[in-house]
Amino acid sequence: MRRQRRALTSEERSRAADRLTVSLGKLNVFSAARRVAIFAAIDGEIDLSVAVQHYKNKNYFLPVLPTPGKRRMQFAEVRPRASFKRNRYGILEPDVPAAFLVSAKELDSILAPLVAFDRRGGRIGMGGGFYDATLDFLATRSCWHHPKLVGVAFSFQEVPHIDREPWDIPLSCVVTEGDTIRIS
Repeated sequence: MRRQRRALTSEERSRAADRLTVSLGKLNVFSAARRVAIFAAIDGEIDLSVAVQHYKNKNYFLPVLPTPGKRRMQFAEVRPRASFKRNRYGILEPDVPAAFLVSAKELDSILAPLVAFDRRGGRIGMGGGFYDATLDFLATRSCWHHPKLVGVAFSFQEVPHIDREPWDIPLSCVVTEGDTIRIS
């Protein structure tokens, strides 16, 4: 899947980002959200900058990795003229003091990258477990309704079945360049 993502041309990526932007606008968990976590695209992932520019009525946040040995991410709001740094994986994240970070509980939706997904809400990420650890409160408290975890992928990343582990946090839905898959 990762190799296939990387093999896409810049024109194919651009068309996919444009179509995904339209699909996001039709998705209630995105359109109703005011505080939305996004991600800095790496390794061939869909670039969300088109959607961010199109839907300016939201506050966007990027994940900030914890110190080594910890797994719960926090999020920093993306502001004009913000400064960025590369984390230990080479991914851009806002360079802000800890006092400006927010927890996942303070967000409405989280748009998450993935390597593969299925229609039951299964997700294979890059292997660090950061999203699952950050959102573990969703599995332990039935009263939590936010944030909604929205997978963002190319349609070819769909697989028939993903075995889920007890700690895996299922997706609420998946948005691709060609489809919106709602998970019941």
